[in-house]
Amino acid sequence: MKFPSIFRTPEYKRFNFKPRYYNERTEAMKDRVASASGNESAKTGSRMREAYRRHRLRPAASANRASNFRLAIIVCILFLLFYLVFF
Repeated sequence: MKFPSIFRTPEYKRFNFKPRYYNERTEAMKDRVASASGNESAKTGSRMREAYRRHRLRPAASANRASNFRLAIIVCILFLLFYLVFF
């Protein structure tokens, strides 16, 4: 028996999820077959995947440097304000 309530209970969400599997050996084999057959579109896809991997693995040194500089400026300003207020 359900009691009346002013709160609405949420309904369950249903998802249509189909998992995808990645096999690196199969991808490498497809790339070798495509390069041997001269299929240009497969070579382009392979180059795009490699560029994405290189970009993801490359450290974001410039972003870290900017973040560290910003943090140093904020700390200096806070120390200056602390000094002016309490001394």
